[in-house]
Amino acid sequence: MILRTRFAPSPTGYLHLGHVVHMLYVWGIARAAGAEVLLRIEDHDRQRCRPEYESALLEDLAWLGLVPDVVPTPCRQQDREVRYAEMLEDLHARGLVYACACSRTLVLRRTGQGGGELRYDNYCRSGVVATLPPLSEGNQELAAGTPLLRGGRYAPHRPPASK
Repeated sequence: MILRTRFAPSPTGYLHLGHVVHMLYVWGIARAAGAEVLLRIEDHDRQRCRPEYESALLEDLAWLGLVPDVVPTPCRQQDREVRYAEMLEDLHARGLVYACACSRTLVLRRTGQGGGELRYDNYCRSGVVATLPPLSEGNQELAAGTPLLRGGRYAPHRPPASK
């Protein structure tokens, strides 16, 4: 079995020192464990991702000598949209998908958790979609307590068909 890890930057800006530290950590762990490194571009934020940032990222990786082992590289989240939609449909068909409007603040209020990692309490899993307390003028629908799930059905996002 081949061990594999990944470095998954989002091309929404140029690399900074934090990226470099993370890259060195990923490549170091991979080499110590005899694993491969996959470069996966997190390009799901279509508003902010830019081709020039991705090009600069690839140039910087090459300059640093951090060449991914898995080919083809890089792979992109966007390349797998159809597969993700299929998997979401499958989960939905098995009744494993539910809507949730819970903010971190709402979960904290409801559970009384403090400090450490926040753990979701599955509040919305029963099919009752949580409603948010009044938040702001700009959030009238949520502030009015209207569930995010219309008609009790989840409507999955369908990406455009591949060309």
